[in-house]
Amino acid sequence: MDPEYGIPEGYALPENITHSHSKRNLGEFRDIDLNIPTSEGPARPVLELDVHKNYGTLSEPVKLQPDSSQRNPLINVVFSRQDPNTSSHSPLSRQYKSIIAIAFVLTFLSNCVGHLIREPLFTTKVNIQKSFGSTTLQLAYLDIAYLASYSVGQFITPIVFPRSHIVMFVCFFHLLLGICHFLLFLLNNLSGFVVMYGITGFSCAILWLALYNDLHSWLPINYRMLLITFWCCAAELGLCVGIIMCAHVQTTTRWKVLFMITAAFNFLTFILLFTCYIKPKPNSGDSEQLEVYVPREKLFDPVNISKENYRNIVNGIKRIYHHAPVEVDVLPTIESSELVTSRSRIIKLCKCLGKKVGQFFKKTGKRISYIVRVHLDVMKRVKYLTLYTVGYTSLKSARNCFAFWISFYLTTNLKYSIQYGIYATLVFQLGSCAGSLIAGMLSKLVLQNYHLTSCSISAVSSLLMLSLMYFMDLGTIWKCFTYVFLVGLTTNCTEMLITTRGLKALCDQSLNEEEKDYSVSLGTTLSIANFLSVFQGYISIYIAHHFGWDKMFLYLTLMMLLSTGALGVPSRKEMERLKHPIL
Repeated sequence: MDPEYGIPEGYALPENITHSHSKRNLGEFRDIDLNIPTSEGPARPVLELDVHKNYGTLSEPVKLQPDSSQRNPLINVVFSRQDPNTSSHSPLSRQYKSIIAIAFVLTFLSNCVGHLIREPLFTTKVNIQKSFGSTTLQLAYLDIAYLASYSVGQFITPIVFPRSHIVMFVCFFHLLLGICHFLLFLLNNLSGFVVMYGITGFSCAILWLALYNDLHSWLPINYRMLLITFWCCAAELGLCVGIIMCAHVQTTTRWKVLFMITAAFNFLTFILLFTCYIKPKPNSGDSEQLEVYVPREKLFDPVNISKENYRNIVNGIKRIYHHAPVEVDVLPTIESSELVTSRSRIIKLCKCLGKKVGQFFKKTGKRISYIVRVHLDVMKRVKYLTLYTVGYTSLKSARNCFAFWISFYLTTNLKYSIQYGIYATLVFQLGSCAGSLIAGMLSKLVLQNYHLTSCSISAVSSLLMLSLMYFMDLGTIWKCFTYVFLVGLTTNCTEMLITTRGLKALCDQSLNEEEKDYSVSLGTTLSIANFLSVFQGYISIYIAHHFGWDKMFLYLTLMMLLSTGALGVPSRKEMERLKHPIL
């Protein structure tokens, strides 16, 4: 065997080949030019090819010219050891940062557009009722379709879609959203709107959750949390911009023009993602390894990027299709010598398809049962997790119902203009932003060691704010805006404290693997709350339709009272434990 490829185990070097002899032979080639010519530019040193040959060790030969069919037409992968004496602002690192910056801006835009298009769905209820003659109870089907589909999208996103090409699937759902909103502009019946609302909710769930998971795979580790926090602000930005857009468009032109505008936004986002997005290299925990993608010519190359992204989508679909082990092909091969009729071909094809569908449902059922067992196991081991789930579900139901219907209530019952009703939704979102800041201050500055107690105190304040509906005169629009702002502030503060502090404190007290079980408990709480809030939201609108809006706000107050009681039990135990550490 050639010594430069190493010596396998069980073999020895010939006696006439020694280390000194090898050194002498290598010294004879000192004057040879080690630069090799390339067809794409000047000569390059051989050492830059990163061909590591260890004498006396077993290693596989390195292909200096990889197969052209396996090469990426957009990028080259360069592996090199980071030199501490080399400046971090080299051209290589600048290009890598440019790729990350472009990808981050595109995902930021996608998140913003995904939330911007949600507002026309909830702020056009008055116009839908006037155009279609629908009742208030029938309008509730729109929210049910959206929220139920949103929950389904959250559930299946991590199971179905491959992580490596997730942004390309997000790109596809932007195209789907554009088509759906264009159809909303053409439809003239409530049932069609319900179907389109369901598809929109399903797609929006995938947009947010898929991008949120994908960002963790390629953002720089040192700046990951800061950039993800900034990326999450795109959601609030999109909501605020969408509300302002709805307020102006609905009062100046036809209300259905909103759906044409949102369809245009989705088509534009689809084009930008498909023609400009380059997948950054997945980040590595090894700080000594610098792995980057370097474009061959330029970063902006829509034609080649589109071709590569198209291949990524096709490969991702094939990966999903071939993920489950299949014993037979979908289309069975039939020998030409076999004399079979068309009927037998159809029967054989149906059997194969039926077997494949059965395998899919069997594997999906096993996966769902495993997830359910994990959730149930965590709920048994984490003390008070069931109470916290009940409290969070009641809070989520009351908050969603208030946010979705306050604009409709101000317009139809208090006789404010449609524009003022839409601006009330904007004020609610601003109050939610302020609530997030207050939640951070409570957890970091005021109640550092009393996380469960802070959740209980915030829940009491939310209960008091909702109760003010019966004592506060909403005769002026500024009083309405103030009340809506306070409700958004207190309810969102409570929600943030429960998800970020309360559940984490429960897991820290009950389990050893806090991080893993916190993630599972958070998923359990969110899933149950999302599904149950759909039905509780329907109950609240049913009460408003048959018994009046006052009874509906009374029902929301009772839901907040239930939430406060459920969150109060763990906080009382926390106070006793901190006062008596021995117990």
